[in-house]
Amino acid sequence: MSGETWRDAATFAAQGWHRLAVALCLRAFEQGERSADLLSVLALSLRHTGRIEDSLAACLASCLAQGSGAEHLLSLARICQEVGLPGEAEGCLNEAMALDPLHPGVLRARRALSTAQSEPASIATVISTHLMRASRHLVRGDDERALAVAADLERLAPTTGAADLIVGAVYERGGQYREAAECYASAERFAPDKARAARQRVVAKDRAEREERARPIVASIRERLTAGDDEGAARLASRLIGLVPWAPAPYLLWARLAERKGHTANALRNLREALARATWGREAIAAKIQQLSQADSVGGAAREGRAS
Repeated sequence: MSGETWRDAATFAAQGWHRLAVALCLRAFEQGERSADLLSVLALSLRHTGRIEDSLAACLASCLAQGSGAEHLLSLARICQEVGLPGEAEGCLNEAMALDPLHPGVLRARRALSTAQSEPASIATVISTHLMRASRHLVRGDDERALAVAADLERLAPTTGAADLIVGAVYERGGQYREAAECYASAERFAPDKARAARQRVVAKDRAEREERARPIVASIRERLTAGDDEGAARLASRLIGLVPWAPAPYLLWARLAERKGHTANALRNLREALARATWGREAIAAKIQQLSQADSVGGAAREGRAS
């Protein structure tokens, strides 16, 4: 990051133009800049734009993943403390102490942090701290520690739904999309926009995975129908509906088989189910419903005539 660009970002932040400051800092961050000055401006501006959990977590995780010396850890600790994350600040200082137990700046920072921590932390600070810790574990692939943080957060803030964000992320990484969706739905009371977007993402992943698993079943159904094995095709359709309940294909198949057997009412019921689910070919399904309905009306009138 050039000195001119850094001064521009710092000027924007000082004047309260935090979104512009964030944009400049993130651009430099993407280009590989990792200076303490950059992170300080970025972190402080992120605090004012409400994006700490998303953006600052990525910054800290990226920096820590590269391996940090005592000076760098001290800078990160100061940033964390400035944005209200004392737990992360303490973690950075502990790592710095392990590298240089007599570092004067680290010793001063630890004393200042101890003084600040003597005051009770707000629930918002507790949640932010735990989410940041969990983010670091998730970036490093340590799901077990992330879940331990989630359990501790659930104990400290049981009614917020914040812990469900962490558990949902672990489920999502493991491909358990339905469970992840349930967690994200619960987390909407804590972070409505973020949790809703995450839930929509995993629902889409789950749908795509199920449709992929359904393709060979559809191929087998076609083979059974070609071979004249209607009963086998119907059994496979039952499996298909359990896998992709939103798909119209099983209902279209059952309607076809029912029509073959002369069960018009059953065929119509399945065609209407298919029409309710179809996103394409709706005109053809509607036309078939109309055709069968008319035929059923004519047939019903003929039967009544014979009965009389």
